[in-house]
Amino acid sequence: MTMIHPMPEGTAMQSTACLEWIQRWRKRGSLVAFVACCSICLISASATYAAQATFKPTDQPNGTPSEDLAATAVFIVDAKKCEKMASDAWSEPEIWAWQQICRHLNVDFDEKEANDYADRQEKNSPKRDAVYRQKLEALRTENNENPEKLATDESRTLSGKFLAMIFGDPELRRHTWNVPLRLFGFSTDRLVIDTAALKSLDIRNAYVERLAIQNTTIDGDLRLENSHLASIKMQLVAAKHFLLNKVSVTAKKVGPAHAGPNPPPLDAEKPDGALTIHTARIDDRISILEGSYDAIDLKRVKVGDLFILQPDWNRSRDTDRPELSITESVDHGVFTIQTSPAGASPQQIKLDQFIFANAYFGPDPMPVIRAMDAYAGIRTHGRPDLEPYTLIAKSYAQRGETHNSDNILIAKNNQDWHWADLISLDFVGLTFTWLVADYGFHPEVGFLWIAGFVLLGWGIFWHASTRLAAGSYQPKSPFLLALDSVIPGIHLDKNHQDVRYNGWPQGMLYLLRILGAVLVFVAFSYLQKKVLG
Repeated sequence: MTMIHPMPEGTAMQSTACLEWIQRWRKRGSLVAFVACCSICLISASATYAAQATFKPTDQPNGTPSEDLAATAVFIVDAKKCEKMASDAWSEPEIWAWQQICRHLNVDFDEKEANDYADRQEKNSPKRDAVYRQKLEALRTENNENPEKLATDESRTLSGKFLAMIFGDPELRRHTWNVPLRLFGFSTDRLVIDTAALKSLDIRNAYVERLAIQNTTIDGDLRLENSHLASIKMQLVAAKHFLLNKVSVTAKKVGPAHAGPNPPPLDAEKPDGALTIHTARIDDRISILEGSYDAIDLKRVKVGDLFILQPDWNRSRDTDRPELSITESVDHGVFTIQTSPAGASPQQIKLDQFIFANAYFGPDPMPVIRAMDAYAGIRTHGRPDLEPYTLIAKSYAQRGETHNSDNILIAKNNQDWHWADLISLDFVGLTFTWLVADYGFHPEVGFLWIAGFVLLGWGIFWHASTRLAAGSYQPKSPFLLALDSVIPGIHLDKNHQDVRYNGWPQGMLYLLRILGAVLVFVAFSYLQKKVLG
């Protein structure tokens, strides 16, 4: 049995004070312990970081950490170390170009020449910038108008071997793949990029005899502007946007051949003056603005929008080959072609298994449609795919341009008639609807036929007025009889049903009644469809 003894009053007060003192020190002790633990953790983390820094490989570049865990590491490249990678076999322009790449600067030979000129003329002078800008503009214009000079200027030449090396060598490509590249004002015999992953590529004011890109992904844009080429070939390429602005692609020789040893297999064939894109995905759009081309060939291309705006066509191809060919491709947005009002239009256009959501060929699409007809009408090519006609007409109809839509569908029906078997019902039906109402798009033609048969009947019945059969009703007017015979249901004189002729006029009366009934039915049906939709 436990005995509970009463505690004296003074003792209780002392015990309470003691408890409060212990609680205060416990709180302080917890705070001290927490601070001590944090210090130990910081010291351990610092030691770990120092150890990692100590044992980091010497060839790994230093990086700046980001608070975003999903961020891509960005490294500061040692430009001097990069420049030391230059080969002794490189020419002076190639060494300078590599130095610019190492410093993340534009490889712009126009700027280089303009700077050198300004330094010679007005160095350390307030006029230097004005002299520089004037010279730069003059160089841009001169090189664009005279590609022969650019192609033969050795001070601007980058060999195909050098370009293949900086894009293909495992050590060098770290400096060309991971940054946007801008190459301006240079010439080369070939630029081949095979199996690469680039940020973006921008080529301007250049002469490139042969450009070939395959097995390559480009995160950003591929741009070609104010440049002259003998051929462009792209295969198995993915990019965001492909722009060709005022680019000339022709097989005609512009400068001397740059004979390089061991050209890559991709670039082995002779330049054909064509822009060729096979098996590519362009997420945003392909924009072909002005310029001139021997031919454009797109096959198995998936693109957001396709714009072909007013290029000239050199017409140096064989007459049986289309200047523009788009096959087995998909356009998720707008497919636009506008021919140059002053330049040459394509003579033949091939659209085969090409699906697009919308199309616009300018206020007058018929020059493009006629070029499609020119290719579709060649029997040696086999039966063409006529579905693009329907898609184009649908796009114009949705804009309310029914006149253009009708003309496009008439062109499609002409091709259907052209390819129909002569002994088939399709041929008979197309021939009849073409004669009667221009495939139904112009029902007024049917009414002209009706008027013509009325006049024909008037002449026949006037001529046969003396050949009425015995007991026949004597029509009051051959013209009224013709109207009642050709146009069923009006009954200007009900006794016209009792008119009989001897010989061939009676046969003509029956024929006019049958043809008139068919023509009136067809003409009014097409008119109702056109008016009411």
